Amino acid sequence: MGIINRVLLFFYTIGIALLSLGAALFCLQVVPAAYVWNEFLYLSGRWETGAVALVMFLVSIQLFGLTFSSGKKTRYDKEAVVIHDGAGPVLYLIEKVRR
Repeated sequence: MGIINRVLLFFYTIGIALLSLGAALFCLQVVPAAYVWNEFLYLSGRWETGAVALVMFLVSIQLFGLTFSSGKKTRYDKEAVVIHDGAGPVLYLIEKVRR
């Protein structure tokens, strides 16, 4: 995973953690429902809310796609060589790059 995807994952994780904390505070009735509903009505009419939702969706699709990629660009074939010396057998693994 590249550095850009790691930064996206960091901010995505922080955002989801804050969202879940807000949901927990709402369910425990620490934050009144009238306040949350008022803020929801305000945010639902703003174009910025739709833009952030679209960006979060694209980040989600990007991170979802990374779950299915292997990340390996080259393959390695492994061979084993056993050498017998005075101390006993010694196993050496040799990796060969296959393109």
